[in-house]
Amino acid sequence: MAGRMSPPFPGGLHGNAQRLAEHPWLDGLARVGYAAKGVIHALIGGLALRLAVGAGGETTDSRGALRVLAEQPFSSVLLGITGAGLAAFSLWKILEAFLREGPRGHDAKAETKTAIKRIGDIAAAGVYGALALSCFELLRGRSGQGGQGLATLLEQPYGTVIAFLAGIGVLAYGIGQIVSGLKGHFLKELRTERMDDNQRTLARKLGGVGLPARGLVLTVVGFFLARAGMQARAADARGVEGALDLFAQGPGGALTLGAIAVGLLAYAAYCFVAARHRRPLAGPGSHAAT
Repeated sequence: MAGRMSPPFPGGLHGNAQRLAEHPWLDGLARVGYAAKGVIHALIGGLALRLAVGAGGETTDSRGALRVLAEQPFSSVLLGITGAGLAAFSLWKILEAFLREGPRGHDAKAETKTAIKRIGDIAAAGVYGALALSCFELLRGRSGQGGQGLATLLEQPYGTVIAFLAGIGVLAYGIGQIVSGLKGHFLKELRTERMDDNQRTLARKLGGVGLPARGLVLTVVGFFLARAGMQARAADARGVEGALDLFAQGPGGALTLGAIAVGLLAYAAYCFVAARHRRPLAGPGSHAAT
């Protein structure tokens, strides 16, 4: 099409990615991936809410949620399905980077935004791929705790720069989640034309509450990761668990943590809505970041 920027992987590679994205089995597995995200965020939010209301428990992150899943009845089945879903979602994000359309004409600002979104797609693919690997490690009886990845990275040439840029990326993504939730941009990812009024209202409310809550957590994670990169100190980084602990220790304490926890539960419910109503990867409006 005239005036449209070429895809980043021209020729046969882009065409093969397009055909793979349209394959029914990948679409089905991507839906399982959304459901897997929902399960993980439901566990994180549920545990945080228990702590906030004084019912015991502790905050945790995505890998901690998987370890909780491993303690449940039929854990092998649950971990297998969750791991397959997360692996499919990782592949889905890679394909999204391949297929993301560039801006019309020569708009440097729009091209930069598209490039950043592609980098975000690849980063998300890495995160969910690592979580899928943790699922399979737990199935094999290993801890799935992830090791000293950041400390090792900071010891490498340009490792501090990479960590800093990764932190900025997570911070920007978190802010994007907040904006998407507040402005309703996430609805572009759903087949709203096939939803009735009640379903659209529910999706709008869940995403409107859930994405900003998740975004707040990610902005904290991104800030401390960027600071760890600047200071070359892995101990300065905070994951999701550390971010939730920070909310619990800050102004409002348990009330703040409870509000974030409810938001994460809303995001989990939104993931289940997306699992059912999401647009195909290759469809129009399918590139909203959630």
